[in-house]
Amino acid sequence: MKHVLISVMGQSPAILTETVYHLCVDKKLPLNEVHVLTTEDGRKSIQQHILEDGIWHQLCADYKLYLSFGPDHIHVLKDQAGERLKDIRTPEESKQAAELIVEFIRRQAKDPETTLHCSVAGGRKTIGNYLAFALQLFGRQQDSLSHILVYPPALEARAKEGCRSFFYPPPEPTTFFTIAGEVDSRDISFDMAEIPFVRLRHILHSSWLDHPYSRLVELAQKELADLSVCLDLETKKIVFCSEGSQPVEVRLGGKKTNKARLEPKEAAYYSYFLLKTQGHRLVQNCSTLQLIKKLYTHIPRSSGPKITNFDVFDMTTRSKAFGAITEILQPHYPRAFARALLDPDTGETVLIPPEKIKVIGTL
Repeated sequence: MKHVLISVMGQSPAILTETVYHLCVDKKLPLNEVHVLTTEDGRKSIQQHILEDGIWHQLCADYKLYLSFGPDHIHVLKDQAGERLKDIRTPEESKQAAELIVEFIRRQAKDPETTLHCSVAGGRKTIGNYLAFALQLFGRQQDSLSHILVYPPALEARAKEGCRSFFYPPPEPTTFFTIAGEVDSRDISFDMAEIPFVRLRHILHSSWLDHPYSRLVELAQKELADLSVCLDLETKKIVFCSEGSQPVEVRLGGKKTNKARLEPKEAAYYSYFLLKTQGHRLVQNCSTLQLIKKLYTHIPRSSGPKITNFDVFDMTTRSKAFGAITEILQPHYPRAFARALLDPDTGETVLIPPEKIKVIGTL
């Protein structure tokens, strides 16, 4: 697997060496190459302070790093006329920057044997946000988004009174002088915050992936807005709807026929996720396993022994349920119905707005 660092940068080039040091030295990540997305002023700063002043060469020599990085790996954002942007201030400049950043991530994410490590620690918030949006649209499971901070904060070169001589902790103990006093290099540490993001590429039509950023956002937003699903506990079925397509009906359990159906245990798990996403009262009145067991008991079986053990949440059944929905709805329906969203507070839910889920009947 090839590991690639992609960083947005402004005029604080030390962020790049701090990030590389932390990934390669602290975390032992085998980075292969580094790319920077920046403005013309940012390019000049990196060229002067990182490359021409020998900082990059020294970092690699100090820690025996073998990384591809040079002037060709610094990608300067341009306006519609092809002129390099010195800064990003106007709506037109922001729009053009978005298109270029998204296009860069689109190309990098095409190789399944590449892992992207994207950093939003540098540069204007505008380009950091666009990098995050691009990763949402094209990021794979192996890709990550992060932000790095150095301790003590007085070392931060991006601070107005920061220590401009600090780029990374050298192998030999060194003293750095800051506005807050002396800092021993042995006391320096880094915190890298992993930023969770929703991976949307699997719910987008493959034909969309070559559209410009603004059009892609428009299509994805419309797709999600046009979805709805009805869980009918009375007639034991789920009806999926998407504007412009015929509704798809999936039976919950029952006899095997040529009609779409879910096996009883898978039906119970998927129904639970719909109820949880909607915030149904059944979820509030039962534990997860109690509710799944109730749903399973409620769903008719065609044959075979009845399952009675619901002591542990079965991740295999959960995966089978989402996989079955994906297979039933392909190729005409979006895969949002079978995509889970991991929320740090509430856990997994289906990637469908709660108001788009209707529940008929009860247990």
